[in-house]
Amino acid sequence: MWNSFHFRYAVCSFVWSLDWIGKGGIGDVRVDRLRNDLIDVIFATYATYFDGLMSRDDKAQRVYNHATFILSSITDDA
Repeated sequence: MWNSFHFRYAVCSFVWSLDWIGKGGIGDVRVDRLRNDLIDVIFATYATYFDGLMSRDDKAQRVYNHATFILSSITDDA
């Protein structure tokens, strides 16, 4: 289960949600911005299987870094 894409996506989505909550929510955010963020979450999820995320997007990097930390706390192969 720990190594499944669905679990890793759930962890990345959780981190992404906390990032938005920390900024006050998504009340006035455009739909295209949310769509872009969800695609970045998918990229961050795939990157947890490899050595890093090849993106300059700060939020995508934060999601990847925090998700990798959480996954490495749960199991040794994140």
